[in-house]
Amino acid sequence: MNFGRCHFLTIGCIVVLIGVFQNIYCKRKPKLKDIENLIPDFNEIGAKIDRNGEKSDLWLAGIYIAAHKYFGADFRYLTGNVGPDDQVFYKKFPSPTLRDLDPRLTTVCDQSATKCINEVYNYAKRSGSLQHLMKPEVELLTYAPFKNNYEEFRFRQTAMYYLCWYTKIESPALKFSVGDVSCLSHLNAVNEIPKERRHKLLEQDDMAINDIRNGNYKKDPFICANLWFCPDPCYGRMDKGNFVKPNYKVAGNPCIKLKNSKCTWKDEANHNFKDLIRNKFNITCDCESERPGFHWSSRFSICIDTDECYENKHKCPENKICKNTVGDYMCTCLKGYDINPATDKCERLLTMHQSATILDYEKSYQSKSHKEEETDFISEIMEIVGLSTASTITLLPFTVILFTLVQFII
Repeated sequence: MNFGRCHFLTIGCIVVLIGVFQNIYCKRKPKLKDIENLIPDFNEIGAKIDRNGEKSDLWLAGIYIAAHKYFGADFRYLTGNVGPDDQVFYKKFPSPTLRDLDPRLTTVCDQSATKCINEVYNYAKRSGSLQHLMKPEVELLTYAPFKNNYEEFRFRQTAMYYLCWYTKIESPALKFSVGDVSCLSHLNAVNEIPKERRHKLLEQDDMAINDIRNGNYKKDPFICANLWFCPDPCYGRMDKGNFVKPNYKVAGNPCIKLKNSKCTWKDEANHNFKDLIRNKFNITCDCESERPGFHWSSRFSICIDTDECYENKHKCPENKICKNTVGDYMCTCLKGYDINPATDKCERLLTMHQSATILDYEKSYQSKSHKEEETDFISEIMEIVGLSTASTITLLPFTVILFTLVQFII
């Protein structure tokens, strides 16, 4: 009896242990179907944004291009699997620049930002990239709805060019500041992320890309568009697109050596479409607070002297000209003029030639006046002795004698 009881208890313990093990195993390794169920349907997401309105369409188009930005590769040259070294669009556009843009999308995007977004949205909702959000009845190929990886790359890169440009000129259609869904939410569900990593992110509810600006979309309506469509020449370049330090002291930040290390796109300096797609980005760092009179040069990646005269930032009056100095400028007079301390105005200076000319003129004038005085005196003497100036020629010897006498008297 005791043996039977022990046998019964042993079997019971084994059953309990198996149950505990299964429970632990199931928690650690959920079924694939259960993991996929963690991904909400796009209609649910859209309802949280603007009840599936136009901003929901913008969000889906944004996630579709963001998947290309953070996890895509240049299929013009790629022959094998996509590796981390191939995923570089978060820090720069493809190099060399894609010349063979998608013709249909180019035609649409040339018309307006709104039409461009709508066209990208129409492809995004049918894409293999977002199939876990759209939940089609059958599994799609990764590059769907295109024929191959290159066609998908060309389409998404064309979209990235145009929508980044529309972001930089601040087209109102690119504004996103509504709802309770952040810019990069659910990026962890895109098909470009390898399955094992994607399942781990979904299971742990982790973000695929961590960026401290992600939640600021209600304060800055263009934050999402920048995160979706534009490379970032400031942050995340060395961290696979992640940016988590609020003090901006991150590797790859060109402003990292300055006291204020904040790096931003320079306002109104990135409106040239051709320069933008060639990675000629204009950014700015806070040089002024550290070195007054200096500004950031994107070309040389250093703080350089600001030429206030060339950039017309001086306050010189009309009668003075601007002369640039290191860190400042000064107002000077034109050539041939000098400042009058009494009036603080520029007055003309006499050159050596002009001064000599005036001096010669004065000497000549004085000499001429002296001779005129002598002539007048001789005329008076001649009138006294009864001679006229008209008879001077006939009485020239007498005149000479008289002139000599006058000179002797004088």
